[in-house]
Amino acid sequence: MDSHIYGHTMRQLTFPFEPEQYSEAAETYLPTLPPGRYPHLTEISLHVMAGHYDGITEFTFGLDLILDGLERLLAEAEAEAEAEAEVGS
Repeated sequence: MDSHIYGHTMRQLTFPFEPEQYSEAAETYLPTLPPGRYPHLTEISLHVMAGHYDGITEFTFGLDLILDGLERLLAEAEAEAEAEAEVGS
């Protein structure tokens, strides 16, 4: 969780473009990405140019995955503790 938060924070603090500049920057740099060599970078660049990426979505999605995983682990631990308590009674 720390890595996710710190990574996002570092990107926010050091990324050379503001969110409203993403589309223009993607359009500028897209010709430098050979699509056969970097297909995923090409694809995300096209999404950015179309205005489908704001930089926040990825953070929220990743955070939701982390929190869902923690909730699942907690539920499993609670179920295991309950099962152990029943056996011990």
